[in-house]
Amino acid sequence: MLYRILADFVVALHLVFVLFVVCGGLLVVRWRPALWVHLPSVVWGVLIEVAGWTCPLTPLENWLRDMGEEGGYTGGFVEHYLLSILYPAGLTRNLQMALGFTALAVNVVVYWRIFSRARGVSVPRRTMSLFALGLVSLLILTWAWGTQPLLSRSDVNSTLTIEPTRLATHVRMLSEMFFPRDAGHPENLDRAAGYIRQEFAQARGNVAEQPYTVSGNIYRNVTARFGPDTKERLVVGAHYDTAGEQPGADDNASGVAGLIELAHVLGNTGLPVCVELVAFTLEESASFRTNQMGSAVHAQSLKQQGILVRVMFSLEMIGYFTEAPQSQSFPFSFLAAFYPTQGNFIAVVGKLDQGFVVRRVKQAMRGASPLPVYSLTAPRFIPGIDFSDHRSYWDAGYDAVMITDTAFYRNKNYHTVWDTPDTLDYQRMALVMQGVYAAVLALAR
Repeated sequence: MLYRILADFVVALHLVFVLFVVCGGLLVVRWRPALWVHLPSVVWGVLIEVAGWTCPLTPLENWLRDMGEEGGYTGGFVEHYLLSILYPAGLTRNLQMALGFTALAVNVVVYWRIFSRARGVSVPRRTMSLFALGLVSLLILTWAWGTQPLLSRSDVNSTLTIEPTRLATHVRMLSEMFFPRDAGHPENLDRAAGYIRQEFAQARGNVAEQPYTVSGNIYRNVTARFGPDTKERLVVGAHYDTAGEQPGADDNASGVAGLIELAHVLGNTGLPVCVELVAFTLEESASFRTNQMGSAVHAQSLKQQGILVRVMFSLEMIGYFTEAPQSQSFPFSFLAAFYPTQGNFIAVVGKLDQGFVVRRVKQAMRGASPLPVYSLTAPRFIPGIDFSDHRSYWDAGYDAVMITDTAFYRNKNYHTVWDTPDTLDYQRMALVMQGVYAAVLALAR
């Protein structure tokens, strides 16, 4: 009985806290010292909603109910006690973020009024209402532009099937037979390039190589063009080198395997514009972010020839997926409010001014397979946004997106000897490439 009474007391306390966060500014208007308690409460309450955290009062009430043999509940206080009535479907992440933003907007308006009065400045209610509306609108627009939400999921209508076993064969060939394939072993890179060239040729692509010299060694990109020889084209690329003496199964034999299978599909597809596939050398280590990157050499050659690139797709680590809880991390923790914390999705990444391109790619990929597809458009200074070959096309003035399993934000084998073929999920990797194929067709129209 005692535990039940204590649990009910915690519930009441929880409700009072929620009301204080939302409406406590009115108390501050009447009694200024309340500000020192209310402001930290607002910050905490908004973080709970936006970041998706659980208030410590929730597990405390669960424990008390378990001790009283009533059983606890999952989720947060609002989800269990309030939204079960108002929103029977439960508390979604979008709704939770909306609650957080609303609480923030309400309190910004209240405190603006408080400080305006303290300075003797009268602020009309109309102005305050417009300010609140503008703040909420800005937050919503920022979220929408950054994450490119789709209001509904398209029915999967693709008849294409990428064979997972073929992807596995390519990954094993690259990561085991041509090991190691870093810049210090150009002979193995040549062997890998030969294998890729052979596969491109079997796919009936117009195959060529783009050799160049770095520190006395010859390195080469391998290209294959499909469709008509148009002045404008789409480019899909993946780097085949590794960062040191590592197998590099996910980074980036997975991307090259996808590229090879895409070639075999495009070889049987009628295309309205040229689609060029490129296997890049020297993406890793000392060459990264220099003009020695294979992608930099290729992008600059297109620019010098005056060739227009509608969009470039960089396939950067597309094979690692997991259902483990909290297996997905982010460059900033607040992003967990907008994306799954399980590493079971593929991401489309673009820079801040590419929202429309990213959205088209995401929409096409989501319609091609049941695999979850998320997207991010963000400034280049965010760690990981430009960590692949697409950056070279940005530097050349072209639109480009990265298709990725998010690399080191999910795969802890990144740049280690444990990045091996047996750690990859070839079924979901095949779904990724079904999506990429659909996106290529969508943007080729």
